[in-house]
Amino acid sequence: MIATAGNDGVELWSLASGRLTKWPVRGHQFWSVAFGPDGKTIAAAGSSVLMCDIARNKIGWWLKESGYYVAACGDGRHLVLGHQLPYTGGCWGYCPQKIELLDFRTGQLVRTISDPGEGLVAASKRNLTVADRAGRVRVLDEQGNLLRKVSL
Repeated sequence: MIATAGNDGVELWSLASGRLTKWPVRGHQFWSVAFGPDGKTIAAAGSSVLMCDIARNKIGWWLKESGYYVAACGDGRHLVLGHQLPYTGGCWGYCPQKIELLDFRTGQLVRTISDPGEGLVAASKRNLTVADRAGRVRVLDEQGNLLRKVSL
């Protein structure tokens, strides 16, 4: 299966059957999409954030807040939602972000990690990997504590 996100919703394409499933959300744009660890859900982030239940063919929950990117943690419990904060003019191309860990089933906020870096690269069972435009990669635990830093 392939999931895509764009203007007005999320789409799921079955490679085996060619079937297309759409979850339209009029007036909203989505920039990032991720499968849940169980393969039965899809999360999307953009001008709003939603989770689609593939088996039931419906939207499970929908947050009316924006998110720049989304990734599912391998623990099956958390969804990582990344935010771009508005440019303030003094950050020389790097603007602080925040990452929110959400309960994957409900969309409820579990924890906020402030200023994690430029962008989320990956989420695993225990760690978040973030990178910035200068080639610095940081590995954080779910509390936002720095575990390792690498410069590329």
